[in-house]
Amino acid sequence: MIIASQQQFISSVFGILDSTDPTKIIDFDASAIGTGTSKTITMPDADVDLTRLTAAAGTAEANKALVVDGSKNIAGIGTFSSTGDITWLGASIANWGDAAKTINIRNSETVAFRFVADGQPIISINTTPTPSLNFGSAAKNPAFNFLGSGLTTLGGNLLVNGSIAQADNLLHTFGTTNTDMQISSDGTNGIIDVQTALRIGNIITNFSKFEDDGTLEFNGTATVFEDIVISLSSARVPAANAPTWAGFIGNLNNYTYGLNDFQEFSTEIKHSYKEGSDIEFHLHGATNGLEGVDKTIKFEIEYELINPSTINGLGGVYTGTTIMNGEMIIPASTADKTSFVLNIGIENSGNFNQGASVVGRVRRIASTGTEPASDPFVVQVGIHVEQDTVGSRTELTK
Repeated sequence: MIIASQQQFISSVFGILDSTDPTKIIDFDASAIGTGTSKTITMPDADVDLTRLTAAAGTAEANKALVVDGSKNIAGIGTFSSTGDITWLGASIANWGDAAKTINIRNSETVAFRFVADGQPIISINTTPTPSLNFGSAAKNPAFNFLGSGLTTLGGNLLVNGSIAQADNLLHTFGTTNTDMQISSDGTNGIIDVQTALRIGNIITNFSKFEDDGTLEFNGTATVFEDIVISLSSARVPAANAPTWAGFIGNLNNYTYGLNDFQEFSTEIKHSYKEGSDIEFHLHGATNGLEGVDKTIKFEIEYELINPSTINGLGGVYTGTTIMNGEMIIPASTADKTSFVLNIGIENSGNFNQGASVVGRVRRIASTGTEPASDPFVVQVGIHVEQDTVGSRTELTK
């Protein structure tokens, strides 16, 4: 049938029948069009397969599927239903043309938009509760390949729940501010921080730092303590009031100190010393015999500390000594040859640097209690110092 001019039919009575099976009918329904309006179906200069536009099983509002085979152009489509799917079959390419395009997705959706493979999401966009772009699922673990030499920029935070592996010979480059890279234990307290130097610790007060010249420095509670040991077996003895060189244990000997016996010594503060920190003097010794009642011993150290000079130059001036003393009780029935450490005192003026020279004298003096029957052994003088570096940067500078 050929119709020469436009004719109008009531939609409920107009239909197209299949040429071989009249039970197959295409009906047209205009009831959904607004009152007083008309709509136009415009055919493109191409074949259109409407069999792909089918309703899924279920209610009248069930999802519709728009399936594009090959390289068909979709032009002029402004809005897809919120329940619709778009599927590309085969080796298809979506060409957006020259002008910028915008895809608007619904807000307040846990999953507002997603790309799916084998029924599992590969990429999904969430807008609720927090906007997020998600890659993969429990069943899909996609690989990310950033091809070429382009720059990938992240304006926010990157959360990684798995391991990160990289190829060989890759360089990680960071900026030049004080917060270039930080690894934290709880999102707040840092463990590793890269500024102009590498910090390991809580990075604020207690941390170890590798400076830009490679020097290792300890800060806060990261500092460590070292004992400067001064052997008394090789120290000078005076002509009078000298300690007695006596049998100690086996074939070994050590000095015993009677009242007013003394020895003199000298040493140098280590280059690892935290300049200006406390310097603590103490003695190492041992009891001499077993006593039935408490006994008391007391020693003093007289010393002078002088900061170092330059090479072939002048340094500090020796102006006078400082004397400090310490006392301890040896409890009754303490075993013979029991070792002890006696704290003498702390130099806390904060005036001294690494490499400072120490000259001193250790002397036994009268205690406030009962002296032991046999003079105690004194093995060595010890000086505890706090360290904040492994050594000094140069021979004479911290």
